[in-house]
Amino acid sequence: MSFPTFPQELVDQVIDHLWDEPEQLKACTLTSHSFTHSSQLHLFENVYLDTMVIDGISLGSGQLERPSPTRFLELLVESPHIIPFVKTLQLGFHSTVDPALPAILKSLTHVQSFSLEGPLDDNEAGDFGFRAWEDLSEPLKEALAHFMSVSPLKELSLDTAVNLPTSLFRLIPQLSSLSLTEAFFEADDIYNDDFPPPSTPIPLKNLNVDAALHCDLVGFLEPMTDAKSALDLTRLESLSVTVDIQDLDMLETLQQLLDANQHSLESFCFNPDHLGGVLSLSNLHSLHTLALDFAHCVSTIHDPIPWVLQVLSTTNASSSTLTTLHFHTVLQDLHGQTDISPPWGDLDNLIAEDRRFRNLSKCTFTVDGPFDEEEINGLLRQQMAILMPKAAAKGLIA
Repeated sequence: MSFPTFPQELVDQVIDHLWDEPEQLKACTLTSHSFTHSSQLHLFENVYLDTMVIDGISLGSGQLERPSPTRFLELLVESPHIIPFVKTLQLGFHSTVDPALPAILKSLTHVQSFSLEGPLDDNEAGDFGFRAWEDLSEPLKEALAHFMSVSPLKELSLDTAVNLPTSLFRLIPQLSSLSLTEAFFEADDIYNDDFPPPSTPIPLKNLNVDAALHCDLVGFLEPMTDAKSALDLTRLESLSVTVDIQDLDMLETLQQLLDANQHSLESFCFNPDHLGGVLSLSNLHSLHTLALDFAHCVSTIHDPIPWVLQVLSTTNASSSTLTTLHFHTVLQDLHGQTDISPPWGDLDNLIAEDRRFRNLSKCTFTVDGPFDEEEINGLLRQQMAILMPKAAAKGLIA
């Protein structure tokens, strides 16, 4: 008895709809030979390794689970055809003590996004994994350098990483996006004859820095200005920063970074951990999207709107490039607000009538809280229409 066959293109499209269903994808690999390739493309696209998982392997694009590096290396040896399928690699900090990790890093040559996580604190780290660069074995350091230099890495994420040599970045000439969380750096030179640095700094396009607790933003940026700078941070298109702006050195450093990107920066997300000093946006001539997230400030100040007014008042008055404003807060900031009164009236007047916002097409609000997201967004739009009637009349509240 013969079974009907379907064009491979149709099979591939069906499999593509299961990209975030790892269990279904695994079943598909056993269904038919024509299903296997497309299913494995999604199953192994994103890999999260962590030695805390020691009983088998489980992978999936939509639900990244944590296989043991030892088990994953066995899989690579058994099925080397999956090596080019791995596009995203995330390393949990426990994985850095696994003896299989150097071999894995030297095998993977098609990874475009790489993430390295450290422990939350020294107690969690203990004797079980990555805390600082000097904690890594020499074979692992060599493997990381090799991996970064041969992989087409475009995105790099470093979480709770200490004493990283800034020269690592120059091993990644295709790097365009960098995310840093609680990261610290040293201006160490790790180059050798096998891994020479590129002749020019790498022009970074997207930078995300979470420095709310202990991120050495100043230490990261300072080495970038010397003659051996690893990254060119003067052509950023997107910048997202979480900082304590009561730290004047950090505030000054961030202001210098903004001014250095006055002609390239198109999107800026600012998430202050406290409300203190105000950054000036007056030199940003290409800024299209501005997101202000003051949810972290609820414990230090009840009403963030005066601070928001100060920030918006510094936007460039001549270029008027802003098209999108986004505000993120917590629900209690809006609780009980039903009348048109300062400072909401002032914000409404500024957005609806000031010429620097004449090209604005959308103003959105989101909130944190234990509620149904779809329901609260509808209520939030209604609330904003009451608090900001002029902006609502112009169709800006979205």
